[in-house]
Amino acid sequence: MAKKTKPIYELLLDDENFDGLQYLSLVHDPAIMVNFIKLSKKINLIKNQEKRIITGPVLIPDQLIDRGDCFIMIKESTILKINEHFFKNFKNQSININHEIPVNDNTIVESWIIDDPEYDKSTKLGFHLPKGTWMISIKIDNDEVWNKIKNEDLRGYSIEGYLTQVLIKASIFKTENHFNEESIKYLEELIKKSSFENSEIDEIINEIKYISKNIENN
Repeated sequence: MAKKTKPIYELLLDDENFDGLQYLSLVHDPAIMVNFIKLSKKINLIKNQEKRIITGPVLIPDQLIDRGDCFIMIKESTILKINEHFFKNFKNQSININHEIPVNDNTIVESWIIDDPEYDKSTKLGFHLPKGTWMISIKIDNDEVWNKIKNEDLRGYSIEGYLTQVLIKASIFKTENHFNEESIKYLEELIKKSSFENSEIDEIINEIKYISKNIENN
């Protein structure tokens, strides 16, 4: 019996009708809305206590994000466009808290796209992120915000902007008790592009194949 599964949508930047990213938000937990996209990662920020600078990833390419009724993901090429639009529209001080409260005295002082993960600054800071990840550092001069960060009330970044959703995968599983070959290959590619270690990737892929084989034989 066929099973209805979550579709996968790719987020795209609409060059012809684009209002620009409104804010970079400091959040405690990931937050994703339906049309007005709010994305954040489960990777905590690195804090430089002396300089009051925080650093972390804003967007990670090809990472599946669960929105309840579907998954969304974003490609490296789109992340590059979003990064460019953000700074072209002078948003380096457009920062709010949990997508609600605009705050002053905080400035984006560094932004880069990871090109070579092995030698990238992010790796030296302790992150393990794929090529194409958008990294940002913010200087926190607002005492109230800095205290929230020190207390881990604020732990990650999130973006706010209008993005287009395009269906790229209607279903991952062919039936409710069987992985099809195409699905396994698709999952393998997504896992390889993730921030897992090589040993973890091999373990996950082998587990998927093992489960699929056992389900098929039963």
